[in-house]
Amino acid sequence: MKRRSRRVVLSFAAIVLLGLVGAVLEFVILRGRTPAISTPGSTASLEKLRIGGVDQWILIRGQDRMKPVLLFLHGGPGMPVMFLAHKFQLELERDFVVVHWDRRGAGKSFDARLQTPAFSVRQTLSVTYELTEILRGRFPQQCIYLAGHSWGSYLGLLARHDFNCPSQLAAQYLDRLDAPLKRVVWFEESAHFPFFEESGRFHREMLRTAEVVAEFWGRRSNHEVTARVAAAAEGGAANGSQPIRSETNSTSSAAGPRR
Repeated sequence: MKRRSRRVVLSFAAIVLLGLVGAVLEFVILRGRTPAISTPGSTASLEKLRIGGVDQWILIRGQDRMKPVLLFLHGGPGMPVMFLAHKFQLELERDFVVVHWDRRGAGKSFDARLQTPAFSVRQTLSVTYELTEILRGRFPQQCIYLAGHSWGSYLGLLARHDFNCPSQLAAQYLDRLDAPLKRVVWFEESAHFPFFEESGRFHREMLRTAEVVAEFWGRRSNHEVTARVAAAAEGGAANGSQPIRSETNSTSSAAGPRR
């Protein structure tokens, strides 16, 4: 009886040990896997990428690889949500190629052996750009959508900009203006606050605008300038709008990323 009990205990211990070895192999060494998607043209992968100089893990899932790419930026900096992906994103996978990224030191990208310097926003932002370029090279969609959760929303705002006012509308409005001098200036690295986010270029563009305006009107006589201002004022009054006080107002610019 004792021998039989010992055999049962040993068998149970062997099963538990094999289970632990399998779990370590699957989730620590191999870092797990993601189920395949049977839909034609789908994509499903859990892979390690060398980005930012270290190995980091991403999960890509979508029923149609031609759909828009959605990069999920988790909170933290150490609060990944990749492990929850299969619980909340099944519907998203029908309409997007969903990408989860465990940032350095978080989730599957954690490595206790890795000696890394202190984290910084600039460093994380740089790797975000690097990953988006990788995704743009892998998928035909050049526009990568960002979904930020918690601190990831701050990272998302800093990454591809706070797009409050569509600059295309300003450009369309400028096209409809009847003015002797007008120009659109595109600020590609900012959105709603180009004078703050690209202060150096804003200063240069203002100087260039002033020079262009001065040169344009310097070629014309005072009589021609007065006649143009008077005509513009009469036209504005006829349409019920405010008269134009200076022709320099016709030089315009539009700020914002060119989407």
